[in-house]
Amino acid sequence: MEETRMPKGTPEDMVSDLMQYVYIETSQFPINKRFAVERYMRTFLRRLTKNELEAALRIFYRRGILHPDITYKINQASEGYDNFIRKRGISY
Repeated sequence: MEETRMPKGTPEDMVSDLMQYVYIETSQFPINKRFAVERYMRTFLRRLTKNELEAALRIFYRRGILHPDITYKINQASEGYDNFIRKRGISY
């Protein structure tokens, strides 16, 4: 019988685990955009409760996907960065 990994450790450990998956999602972004999105996501994840972090990790361990709210926030941060750059006329 296959054992399902369950989230363990402190909230900071869980944030670190989730950030590994965020790094994978942002690996194709240009470097400045990637760093900005990762900074935002680290702050976002640290503000989640322990139960919310556990739920996000459970979904990842069971289905192999990020929680839909986390994926949404990655997309939102990415679009926010693009808008910020576009308004300033900076190319990347």
